[in-house]
Amino acid sequence: MNAVDPATLAGHVSAADIAALPADTSAEHMAEIMNASQPNLAAVVLAEADKKAPRSASKLLRSPQWADDWLYTLIALEGMLRVATARADVRGDRARARAAWRRARLVSNRIIAARTLADSLRREARQAENMPPAPVTALRAARWALARRHNDELTTIRQEVLADDGRAELDHKPPTDDESFFAMAARTGLLTPVDQAAADHTLNLDWETFVDQVAADVCSNDGIDAVLRDPVIVHLWGQALAHIHRRTCDVLGIDCDPGDNFPVMTLNLRSLDTDTAERKLRQLRYLASVRARWVEQQHLQRDLKHRAAQQHHSVLSEATNEAITILTEEYAPEYTWLINRMDELADPATGLMPADWRSQRNTVLAGLAEQLRVPATS
Repeated sequence: MNAVDPATLAGHVSAADIAALPADTSAEHMAEIMNASQPNLAAVVLAEADKKAPRSASKLLRSPQWADDWLYTLIALEGMLRVATARADVRGDRARARAAWRRARLVSNRIIAARTLADSLRREARQAENMPPAPVTALRAARWALARRHNDELTTIRQEVLADDGRAELDHKPPTDDESFFAMAARTGLLTPVDQAAADHTLNLDWETFVDQVAADVCSNDGIDAVLRDPVIVHLWGQALAHIHRRTCDVLGIDCDPGDNFPVMTLNLRSLDTDTAERKLRQLRYLASVRARWVEQQHLQRDLKHRAAQQHHSVLSEATNEAITILTEEYAPEYTWLINRMDELADPATGLMPADWRSQRNTVLAGLAEQLRVPATS
């Protein structure tokens, strides 16, 4: 096959077009093709699964920028190819059925690799967020010791600080169920819309209109509906996708969840008349697109929930630090005494506390209580 100049490719391309590209096609040209449209990305992903794409395609698809899109596209392709296999089988086209089945197997194998890579990249990103704790100075140790001594008052002040910011409910543990969690995160600003006007418009839609918007996004080949990926909309997007999936399964007469194996084999299509079989195949093709969007939504929702939990921790830490600062002013003599005592325990060369300083904290607080001749409180 003669190689194709990537610069001459315009509009939608096929997997055959990608296979005809030179093996040394640059990453820049390949990225242009992949960015042009979802069908183009699907063509690249399919050619790569068949080991017929330029080397730059394999590298790009496995990069952090493209790894998630690679996985979502593979899942969509697997469903489409399963349907194509069934359609060819129903029509008695054995050669086409075998070709589609072979490609579906290749894509299924790639899904395992893509899912493993996506999970690994997420773990690496989260590990990078978990920076080691900062060294504890004598001043910080004194602040924490004072907070421990006046813990009840610290809690009250922190609640007042959060209430002043309209975030009083963040002083409690976040809800465990996703619906309540995302509602709380949006209410308290842990998650904020990227486009406030678009998000407000979408949130004000009635349920059926919103479901129609989600359904239109499922069918779209060019671009995506960005507002559905907005942090304050993502959970509702998932609910609508689950609703559409359930509705489509009801029409097909099958019972399965979005995360189950693709249900094409549960339908005995050969026993149906041609028109009925073709109709069910179209519905199965649509179901495959719904499931691909659902996988995308689930990954995004997990990332957003993690981000909101991190933000929750950050807000609580800031409110606690503000409350401790107020305590240091209210109990200045005690704070000064604690600083001096912690200075005695710290390493003279670095000013840092020893690793076991927390085990000595109660002794220090007992000494403070004796000094002030007032009972220490927990």
